[in-house]
Parts: sequence; C-alpha cells; structure tokens
Amino acid sequence: MYQKGLCMFILLTEMPELPKIGETEEIPQAEAISDTLSEIFKTNIKSSTVDFLIKLLFAAVVFVIGVYVIKLIRKLLVKYLDRSSVPIDNISFIDSIVKILLYLVLIMIIAGNFGIQATSILALIGSAGLTIGLAFQGALSNFAGGILILMTKPFALGDYIIADGSHEGTVVDIAIVHTKLRTVDNRIIIIPNGELAKTTLINTTAERMRKIEILIGISYNEDIDRVRAVINDVLQKDGDVKKDEDIKIFVNKFCNSSVEIGIRVMVDTEKYFETKWRLNENLKKAFDGNGIEIPFDQIDVHIKNDISQEPHQVSS
Repeated sequence: MYQKGLCMFILLTEMPELPKIGETEEIPQAEAISDTLSEIFKTNIKSSTVDFLIKLLFAAVVFVIGVYVIKLIRKLLVKYLDRSSVPIDNISFIDSIVKILLYLVLIMIIAGNFGIQATSILALIGSAGLTIGLAFQGALSNFAGGILILMTKPFALGDYIIADGSHEGTVVDIAIVHTKLRTVDNRIIIIPNGELAKTTLINTTAERMRKIEILIGISYNEDIDRVRAVINDVLQKDGDVKKDEDIKIFVNKFCNSSVEIGIRVMVDTEKYFETKWRLNENLKKAFDGNGIEIPFDQIDVHIKNDISQEPHQVSS
C-alpha cells in the first residue's frame, strides 16, 4: 500500500503543467511571425534605401555626362552651321531649340532610371503643355513668330527695317520670342516676334543698291532746261552716284508757288543717307551760285476799298 502511494506521487510530480483556461499555444507562433515580418521589413527598407542611393548616384553621373555631351553637340552644330554659311541670327535660334530638345531627352533618360516610363513623361508634358499654352498664349505666339521669321528670313542682323510704319532701326538681335532694333539715336526697341510676323515690314537694306529721290521747287520764272543742266552737273560730280544706272530729272508737279522738280539716282545702300544729305547741300549751293530761285509758300492778299460807301452814323 505504501509503495502504491509513493508511485502515484512520483507520477504526479513528473507530469507536465497543463495550460490554464483561456491560454493557447498560438501566442508563441504569433510572436515568431511578427518577429519574422519585422526582420523582412527592415531588410526591405535597407535594400530599398541602398537601391535608391545607387540610382541617385547613377542619375547624378548621367546628368554630368549628359551636360558635357550636350555642350559638345551644340559646339559641333554651331561650327557646322557656321561653315555652311548660315546667318548668325539663325545659328543662335537653332542652337536654342536644340538645347531645349537635348535637355528634354536627358530628363527622360534620368527619369527612366527611376522606373518612370517615357510615355508617362510625354503624357505629363502634353497635359502641362496644354495648360501652359492656355496661360501663355502670347509667349507661344511670339515663339511661333520667331520660327516663322527663321524660315522666311524677311530680315537679318544688320538690316535696317521699318515695322508697321511706327518702329524702325537696325536689327541687332533676333531671339526666340523678340527682336531688338537700334535706332539712329542709339535707342533699343524690343518688338515681339508675334507682331513682326503678322505686320507690314519694310527692309530698306535688303538690296545692294537703293534709290535716292529728291524733290525741289523752283520758281515759275526759271528756265527748266537750265535748271536741269545745273542739277545734272551736280549729280555727275558726286562720286557715289551710280553713273551706269538711269538718272532721272523730271517735272514732278505744279505747286501753288513753285514747279516741283524730281531727281532719282541709285547709290550703294550703305551710303544712302550720307549721299542724300550731301546732294541736298550741293544742290542748294549750285542753285544759289546760278541765281536759281527756290520759292517758299506765300499768299498775295489784295485789299479792295469801296469809296462809294461811307460809314453809317449811329444816333442815340
């Protein structure tokens, strides 16, 4: 009896402890899963950070190399266009367009390194371009005008133009959106290319030679043949008047106080103004030396007195 009791005691002491009510064996498994997910998350964060830093470093290297390549391409392009006798204003315009396009390609390459598709970039640029186009219609109009000026070439650097009859000067710069003119009194006029592309332009230096027209009045009492001979002598003595071109001396019209004589001669374009000023001065001296009268506008007033009429007497 004693031995049976001792055996029962030993069995009870060696039995494992039973779980309490409400406790399960899933708690250690949940903790293990949580620890595993935490380790995976930390590993992924570290891996993503490393990948991002590598991509960022690669993008920086691509950007530096891309900028160098873009400068090299632009330099070679400018040299090629210069050897091809392309006007300097067109060269600068083309260089600006190529620069924008090349930097756009560089941005697309760098964005592709981060997993951004080129189609997404183009779609973004398209939508942004539509928004910007609506907001900056005037600027886009000037840009289109610059391209039109580049294609049609109505003027070049150094030309003297008259725009819409209100602005005139020598072209000193043709940019993407505007053109600069220098006036004779050394002022700078900036005209948007959009306006230049749709307005009336007079290019006074487009041709190698230009015609000078001078109108001068003489008295009705003067001999026209003698006046023509004096004028022709002045023209023949001037070294810049083209003798092989047609020289015209004619009666232009009859004015109230004079007969208007017209003179037309051809000169080199770059000598237009100085030749015209010199001819005006020499003609005046020749007329004075030959006693040819240059009348001025005058009005003869005749007063008629009627002596048959006497003033009325006013009586009070």
